Amino acid sequence: MIQYGVQRNMAVAAVDLYKAGTLKVPGNVATGFPGGQITDGTSGTLPASSERLVYASGGTFPGSALFSTYGVNTGAIYSISSTSGGAVDEIKVVNNGDSTNNVGAAGETIIFNAETLNAAFGVTTITGSITVATVANDYKVPLDADGNYSRSDKEAFSVYGSASGNSSYDLKIELIYAKPGDFVVMPKLEAHSFAPILCRKIYVTDTATTATSLVALV
Repeated sequence: MIQYGVQRNMAVAAVDLYKAGTLKVPGNVATGFPGGQITDGTSGTLPASSERLVYASGGTFPGSALFSTYGVNTGAIYSISSTSGGAVDEIKVVNNGDSTNNVGAAGETIIFNAETLNAAFGVTTITGSITVATVANDYKVPLDADGNYSRSDKEAFSVYGSASGNSSYDLKIELIYAKPGDFVVMPKLEAHSFAPILCRKIYVTDTATTATSLVALV
């Protein structure tokens, strides 16, 4: 069990900080998902020349925010635009969601059914569904532009790590109650073990971090 607050008392998910499993924004190309990855089964029933934010209805990719009339979704949200003929034009990733959903892999699918599409476009005439088949280049590691990892909701997380060929590793971090930018280097943490610390940020690619394997426990 990993105590880190009054609202949670154990880790409920894990994020591999070296695995490319988070969707890129807006996709692996500037127009989002390439057309060859999209199967449009709507038979041209989308409103012509329109664009809307759309929740997924399902698929095997587990990181989507799913269409629901209840609650708040924290996964990836998409936009879908249509041609003048009502067919799918582009599908983009607008927000890749909480990086806890760092679980995607090539071959997984994202599905938008008629109910989801009608709700997004504000009509009742759309039929069929749209399926996106993801490929490896759709994913990235869950790090920011500076090579750091922090939780999108700014909650604390703990760490499990190791370093290839070494019995210990160093870790550059910001602890949860430190001032922003106030980092510390934790030296010689035991490899292949849980580090009993609560972080706000890990400087994953910084030279002061010598780990070659890191998992954030959230």
